[in-house]
Amino acid sequence: MAEFNPDINNFNPDNPGSPKKRINCVKCAFYEVTWDPDHPRGCLLFGFKGKQMPSEMVLLSTGRPCPSFKPKH
Repeated sequence: MAEFNPDINNFNPDNPGSPKKRINCVKCAFYEVTWDPDHPRGCLLFGFKGKQMPSEMVLLSTGRPCPSFKPKH
């Protein structure tokens, strides 16, 4: 299990009324800016690119916040 992540605190998938905080992918070690103008944002860990932030794509796909956020050093 991932350690405490302040970028995703207050998220409770079992409580629909809980606030959903966004993960800031720009602060993640796996975030990349691509050269593709149609797919400018990517995740090196999951290997996808898109117009949305990768964490938003993970949330839409799984219903849960990204479990792999790793702060940049």
